[in-house]
Amino acid sequence: MRANAYAAGCIHLMKTINARIAICAGFLLSATGTAVAAHPLWSDLAPGPYDAGFHIVQLEDPSRSWGERRTRPIPMSVWYPAAPASGSPAMPFDDYVVAFSVKPDQYVSRLSDKEKEQLRVDYAARSFGDLPRSKVDELLRTETAAHRDAPPLAGHFPLVIFSTGYRASPLTHTVTFEFLATHGYVVVSLPSLGSSPTGLTFDTHGQDEVARDVQMLVGAAVANENVDASHIAAVGFSFGGGAALLAAMQDQRISAVVSIDGMPGWHHTAPILRRSVSFDVARFRLPMMHIGIQGEPAADWSLIESLVFSERFVYLFRDAEHHDFIAGPVIASRVRGSLTEVQKRTYLTTCDRLLTFLDAFLKGDQNAQQRMRRTEPFAPYVESKLYKAVATPPSEDEFAQMVLQSSSADDAIRLFDDARESAGAPFVSEGMLRLLGDQLLENKRGGDAAKLFAAMSRAYPRSYAWIGLGRALEASGRPSEAADAYRKALATDATDFEARMRLSELAKKTPAR
Repeated sequence: MRANAYAAGCIHLMKTINARIAICAGFLLSATGTAVAAHPLWSDLAPGPYDAGFHIVQLEDPSRSWGERRTRPIPMSVWYPAAPASGSPAMPFDDYVVAFSVKPDQYVSRLSDKEKEQLRVDYAARSFGDLPRSKVDELLRTETAAHRDAPPLAGHFPLVIFSTGYRASPLTHTVTFEFLATHGYVVVSLPSLGSSPTGLTFDTHGQDEVARDVQMLVGAAVANENVDASHIAAVGFSFGGGAALLAAMQDQRISAVVSIDGMPGWHHTAPILRRSVSFDVARFRLPMMHIGIQGEPAADWSLIESLVFSERFVYLFRDAEHHDFIAGPVIASRVRGSLTEVQKRTYLTTCDRLLTFLDAFLKGDQNAQQRMRRTEPFAPYVESKLYKAVATPPSEDEFAQMVLQSSSADDAIRLFDDARESAGAPFVSEGMLRLLGDQLLENKRGGDAAKLFAAMSRAYPRSYAWIGLGRALEASGRPSEAADAYRKALATDATDFEARMRLSELAKKTPAR
């Protein structure tokens, strides 16, 4: 086994060296030095040391309905380092087209030849309506880098959950997924589904639905023996970039996030994310990479800049367009016969940054981390920004322990205020502060609860913070101050029934002067 591992390491090293030559020379060399053709759909992407396998698993989420269905269908597409049988041919691109053109609840159903042909006709009309069908057939016959249902390679590989764009399938990302699989990653994706067959909604509800799908994929994927469950990245393109971020804010199994020209970086979509109940700056402490377009009028970095407890890498590509970051144009060039220099450099560099980021923060590659943290430009057409994380404050659990110990409660609250002022964002979530305040009240510590809710009102000036403060002040025997707190709650939200009720009850208890 050690000999096999050593041999695999040598092959990996040789391929890495040859791959760097290949990008410049326009061809690839095998591990033996023999010239071989690159994968037909890969442009000049350099493969890693592994073969890629592919399969689809039809999952069901019983906690959510989907239209008239009682369960939500989640077709999980998986690319992985594989050990195909000797002489096993790679699958044609036609297999992808058929697989990703069926309805989400029919991914593993058997289709007749007639049904498959209709899917091809629809794909040709939808994607290449201006070109002869014969050109599309050439693409359908083209060999991919994936081996259908090939046995997974033994070992544990980091996991990448990839969320696609708005109402999109994994079809235009397949080259990227194959590329990552050959470099030692298990990649899982699914189409972006709405809450019903009518489609995904471009709003907070739609983001939350897809974010929940991402979390379910994490749970399903880590059950596989070849997945390293301790190293997981959530990656998203466009609409999926927001879902990846929201999922990571709630799911502690995720350890890195990538947004590829995604919703965290646009002024009209950042508010959609902020309105989600999952959005929580305090919890987000993961490395994050965002890729976008230089000079994009819709760009807005305020959300990304607010993630102060995260190390963030932003790359802005000159002259790029939205879909240049994914494999769609590279795949389409097989039919159209052309790929612009901007499209090619944008896609290849995106894949380079993606692989470097994943190697750095999922595989712990020190060289990759150094390359990510370089401040000098790595390409003349890319502007880079590096946002360092502020000094890491205590975790929520550590903060909670400090608050619940009466001897350190004042220190914890002082630390919370100081860190919030210096970082510009609280490091404890609103929900955790609320739980701690209620626990202090149950423990008959009204004074500490008042101090905590007062700090909460400074960090999250919403009505419940003032209601909590009012309750704590009442418990401390300070009714007039409690009444002021309830009035502030109503000034924040005039519809808050609890604040109005508590103020009324307090007035009944307080004798008139």
